[in-house]
Amino acid sequence: MVNSFAELHDFTGKRAAIFATSIMSKMGKSAAKLQPHIKGTQITGERRILAEDTDEDLKAWLKSL
Repeated sequence: MVNSFAELHDFTGKRAAIFATSIMSKMGKSAAKLQPHIKGTQITGERRILAEDTDEDLKAWLKSL
């Protein structure tokens, strides 16, 4: 589903931060698998967001991008 969405839009020159909100989702090779579908886009970060993450944790991650 994400790959199809990515292929339908032009993200050239954009930056992408990949995240998952499910405890079952592991990042693994997500960036490498998505990259061919978002050609011209720089993946700047990836993170699995957990229930115990605080607002400060997420703000720090976003700031690091």
